[in-house]
Amino acid sequence: MTASTQLQERGPDPAVGDAAVRLPGPIRTYTLKHDKGDEVLPLLIAYRKVLNSMLEDIWGTVTWREVKIGGKKQLRLFPRYRKDKAFRKSLRDKYLEGWTFAAHWVDSALATAFSIMKSWRKNYNRGFGKRRG
Repeated sequence: MTASTQLQERGPDPAVGDAAVRLPGPIRTYTLKHDKGDEVLPLLIAYRKVLNSMLEDIWGTVTWREVKIGGKKQLRLFPRYRKDKAFRKSLRDKYLEGWTFAAHWVDSALATAFSIMKSWRKNYNRGFGKRRG
């Protein structure tokens, strides 16, 4: 018995109530073949370049705040970076210049870049990430 069929047989979760969404069955994914590789490849390459450039631009705004560790003579460094609306708009405008594909790809790269930076910052603050440079 799979987990999805177990959910269907149990009925609604009393903790969640009737607002819970139930799927009709297991989720399936399919691989579809296409012959558009020559058209998709330039988009993927351009997207990767824009994403990497955005990460470099965001990384360039990182500042390090020193915080004294209580009871010790050590300092801890915490990263901060710009993520305000004006900065996001300037990045979006910068990368839309000369962009030949739909604008939502630049928007997607921008959201992905900030998500990557947020994840790195969270891991760094927990002691799992490394300071670059």
